Amino acid sequence: ISEEEFVAFNTMIQHIDEIAEAIDAYSMAHRGSIAKKHLLHASRAVAGITLSDGVVDILYDLFRLEDKQVPASQSQAQFDEFVSVLKSRQFHGAMRKRQMDATGFYKCCSKCYKEHILLG
Repeated sequence: ISEEEFVAFNTMIQHIDEIAEAIDAYSMAHRGSIAKKHLLHASRAVAGITLSDGVVDILYDLFRLEDKQVPASQSQAQFDEFVSVLKSRQFHGAMRKRQMDATGFYKCCSKCYKEHILLG
């Protein structure tokens, strides 16, 4: 995967809510169909990015989003799981509350010192 593909993928993650809404609306109108072209189109229309075929192939293979033997209801569940995983990736653990006061900073430094210097 190239740097451009990585940047496009991360941009897609930042817009995953809007992309998911666009795909959901389209799939409801077309009987649950969630094809690769729908993700490509939604990403381009919503986020202004073009995902490479390789990145889309990896995502669809990983989440089995276009498996012809899977019923439409299960396909939607797989798509929901896909969106959920990308949403969790979106924040990279930043949903945890951070303390920005002096006490919190001191505790963090103290913990780091103990873990890495004294025990290291």
